[in-house]
Amino acid sequence: MSVKTKEFIHKVNKHLNGNVIVLGGWSKHYNGYIEHYDKHWIDISITPESVDLVCELGFKLNINGGHSWGGHIINQFTVMCGVKPNRYFLDVFVSNKLEGYKEINNLKILTPQANIKWHQEAYDMLQYEWLSEKIANLKNLYNI
Repeated sequence: MSVKTKEFIHKVNKHLNGNVIVLGGWSKHYNGYIEHYDKHWIDISITPESVDLVCELGFKLNINGGHSWGGHIINQFTVMCGVKPNRYFLDVFVSNKLEGYKEINNLKILTPQANIKWHQEAYDMLQYEWLSEKIANLKNLYNI
């Protein structure tokens, strides 16, 4: 695991006054389901009030065509932070509420149950087959 990436995640958390949930691969790592995780790509969830703050961390990259997550995600974009080889990407999901997390190492980390629930709600709205496959993979990973 990358100590520098973990330090960066804590920097993001501090800059956003703790109003961020760590999602994706890093949430799986912090929850103990992935032992080694070295990616510089960090998925996070924030509320609309934190959009300007997260954009201060780097260069905002809009996603071509917007997002396809349904109504519970207001917006999605990426923030490129730093320069190579210490460049990080924040995949930012903007939602009206932050829920389904537990605190680990002073960070809000998405729980396995909330991860599955979130993807199930998206699948129920959108009916994308890849979401159904993602849910099955998550249930298998989490032994649920």
